[in-house]
Amino acid sequence: QNKAVKELMEKEVWFLPMILELSKEIVKTAAWGLMWRVSLGAVLSVSDLATDIIVLKQFWDGGEAKLMFRNASLASLAASIGIQLILVTIQNRKKGF
Repeated sequence: QNKAVKELMEKEVWFLPMILELSKEIVKTAAWGLMWRVSLGAVLSVSDLATDIIVLKQFWDGGEAKLMFRNASLASLAASIGIQLILVTIQNRKKGF
């Protein structure tokens, strides 16, 4: 850390909170900040779907012993996707198709 900045932070208690708030606003409003958040959200969402599909396939291959788990997993996945579709429709109803 820069000596002058460290000294300023020790001397002026308001400096660090101000810099942190400015940094947060820059990340919120910067194009690269938006791109980072959207990209990370997309990667996490696709990863979650991939793991759901892998688990569902394992239950599917498990035969009758895993039938209850397969159905519960499939119902949970269908309900989640259904709720997301309903929320997206509600959020975008005024925008049209």
